[in-house]
Amino acid sequence: MLVQNWKKFLILPVVVGSLVSCATSDQSTSAASEASSTSIFGFWSSDSEQDTAAHAAIDSATAGELKQLLNSSDLDTVYKAQSKALNAADAGNKVVWRNRFSGAHGTVKSGPVYYVNDRRCRDFKHTIGYDEKTQVIKGSACEEGQRWAALN
Repeated sequence: MLVQNWKKFLILPVVVGSLVSCATSDQSTSAASEASSTSIFGFWSSDSEQDTAAHAAIDSATAGELKQLLNSSDLDTVYKAQSKALNAADAGNKVVWRNRFSGAHGTVKSGPVYYVNDRRCRDFKHTIGYDEKTQVIKGSACEEGQRWAALN
């Protein structure tokens, strides 16, 4: 009996590991009306690109409103989506995100690149859904070194 039960304990980590590795892959889709679209789901998004690169742009654009409405895992997902949209090569790139634990979701769409005082800049539109409400944040951000900062 004990010999049979120990086999079950060896199989469980393999099954859980397989499920987690499936959940970490990015899922990309394209829409006819958008140049391109990428999805980020919850905290399992595996993009390690400058997670904090868009923090300043979002913080300035929202004046702290989102910090009061969304939890920290939502904000991390928002920052990753914003960073991905701002760093995308394509104008009109749309990044879709969802935190499956809280239900918060949204899209970020970046505009074409333009230059202000020799700095690369982009406009963005971030639509965020939470608690049956929707908030739209529009802003502009420019690259400063490795970070994006709100254009004043």
